[in-house]
Amino acid sequence: MIVFLDFDGVTHAFFPRKDLTDNENQLFYFLPRIEEVFREFEEVRVVISSSWRLLAYSLDDLRLNFSEDMRERVIGVTPEIKLNAHVDWEGCRQREVELYLSQNQLEGTPWLALDDVKKNYLPDANLIICNDKFVEVEAQQLREMLTKLRTREIL
Repeated sequence: MIVFLDFDGVTHAFFPRKDLTDNENQLFYFLPRIEEVFREFEEVRVVISSSWRLLAYSLDDLRLNFSEDMRERVIGVTPEIKLNAHVDWEGCRQREVELYLSQNQLEGTPWLALDDVKKNYLPDANLIICNDKFVEVEAQQLREMLTKLRTREIL
């Protein structure tokens, strides 16, 4: 199973928020909770779909944000599909996910995405929307969806 992971708005708040503590506004504050769920599913592999992949960070640099035991499970980054007037923005990350799966001969592999922007994916995508944080509600949704993917109740 592959989880396509966004950073901003998922692993930490997109911008510092007044309703969060200084600690909660730190980069990757929510990542330990996400990793906790991943540890329950040994077969989960992570691909970074965050715009951070487009900055000057290598895959090894991005892995350093994860706990040491999780780094080897971060297997890649999605390719970038350049947006222009002829490319529909809606579903853009899903198209990048599908391209990643195709380029790596992983078509048919169960996957889901953690993102904070619903329009990045098509309406039928296996998607958990995080609203600038990853709290127990999202953790439970992730557990439930990973369980369904594991048993192939959803693809």
